[in-house]
Amino acid sequence: MKTSTAMPFILMLIGVLGVSACGGGGAATPAASMQISVTTLPDPPVKGPVELIVDVKDAQGQPLNGANVIVLTSHTTMNGMNQQGPAKARGNGRYAMVTDMSGMNGQWLITVQVSKGSLNLAQDFKIDVQ
Repeated sequence: MKTSTAMPFILMLIGVLGVSACGGGGAATPAASMQISVTTLPDPPVKGPVELIVDVKDAQGQPLNGANVIVLTSHTTMNGMNQQGPAKARGNGRYAMVTDMSGMNGQWLITVQVSKGSLNLAQDFKIDVQ
């Protein structure tokens, strides 16, 4: 292959490898390093105060205590209905926070950010508020 025709191919290959290396959404560790689940009280959630319960487990399925858990909520179709805050540890890998979803029913995006030491993961969940 000539140098003049090889250069664009090499640059394209470097770009593809760079993009695929960044595919984790900025997480410092792969998603397999933690398991995150979200449940609500009440279940199903209704307009008003809703407790978001986050369960975090390590790669072996054991509860992950002592993590920093931040929860962000936003309505998927209405701008300006965003909230965020820390979830408080409840023990046994469980964290919880109460958020106000009284503004509007419909679909809400819940983003949970978990960090502990070198572990760092953000995961999105969608819930329907009635």
